[in-house]
Amino acid sequence: MPKKDNFDEACLAEAIKIALAQKKPNIAKITREFDVSRTTLSDRVKKAITPTTPTESRRNALTSYQERALVA
Repeated sequence: MPKKDNFDEACLAEAIKIALAQKKPNIAKITREFDVSRTTLSDRVKKAITPTTPTESRRNALTSYQERALVA
């Protein structure tokens, strides 16, 4: 929930676009230019840059060879 009454998602989106276009964005400078929250901008830029890494599924408690050993 934004603390500012005049929170503008369009300004934040534009600031994110500018930050992502730069190799090492100056978050503080961009937040002053667009009058957006530094922490919000920083979090959204980090989330956009951070690649999601696939993890091994933990849905099955046993691996396939352990399951075959129990069934056999």
